[in-house]
Amino acid sequence: MKKFVPVLLFLVLVVAMSCVTVKSSDSGAEGDQKIKDTIEDIRKKEAQARKEQEERRKREEAEEEEYWRQDPGEDNRDYGRSDDGEEGEGFVWLEYAIAARFAAYPYAPSSPYAFSTSTFVHPKETKFYSLQVESSAAYHFDGTYGNLNRLTFQLTAFHFNLVQQSFFATSERFSLLSINAGCSLVLPDFLFSGYAGAYWLDFLDGPLPSFGVSSQLFLPGGFYLDLYNLNAVLESLWIMHLAGSLNFAVWRFGLAVGYTYNNFAGNVYQGPSLGISFWL
Repeated sequence: MKKFVPVLLFLVLVVAMSCVTVKSSDSGAEGDQKIKDTIEDIRKKEAQARKEQEERRKREEAEEEEYWRQDPGEDNRDYGRSDDGEEGEGFVWLEYAIAARFAAYPYAPSSPYAFSTSTFVHPKETKFYSLQVESSAAYHFDGTYGNLNRLTFQLTAFHFNLVQQSFFATSERFSLLSINAGCSLVLPDFLFSGYAGAYWLDFLDGPLPSFGVSSQLFLPGGFYLDLYNLNAVLESLWIMHLAGSLNFAVWRFGLAVGYTYNNFAGNVYQGPSLGISFWL
């Protein structure tokens, strides 16, 4: 019976959040205007960033052309040279990477560890992948709301994530999608990942480069801490997302209470969040 207490608590928090949404309907006009202003501002700054990028590309091409005009000699770099030390380090890293192993889900009773380990520590463990799907809703302090959906896939120490996030008020909304890949530092009860990829806003014509880091720390008592960061950068345009949550594991589910911070080149959306995740 005790294991259902967190579920009941989560449902109570969802109902409370719904009540807050209804009571704050008067701020809907303010939220709609903020979303309109954000979209207009990002469009202008993205156009300026594309212009800066094109100017920088032309400038670099001109500098390279000028360099070859002044020094047309052959390039004496030795492309055939190899460094045995670097090759050895690469082999050691690859051996570490493919040795990462995962429990069926956090705090699975069949595992002698909370979630992550390696064959060096537990040679009999065989699960070399992990998939987590999570969704959260956020209430912002400006009449807007947010929804974050994230899929995280670990293949040994190789990390992949897909992020979809929406921001909305009464009648206005916009959303983003980002796909990233990278590598993870896998330690007992701790994951730290770095990644890069592409980032799309639904009101822009082209993608932006993205990068970020995330970590999960598994604590005693069925709790784990989840921190997530994503950035989209193009010249002077900078977009940043931060999310932190404390999760309680119930079988394959995780119930989360957290806080989100989103900065769209100076337009900030932030507030508390509630979420749920599922591990495969």
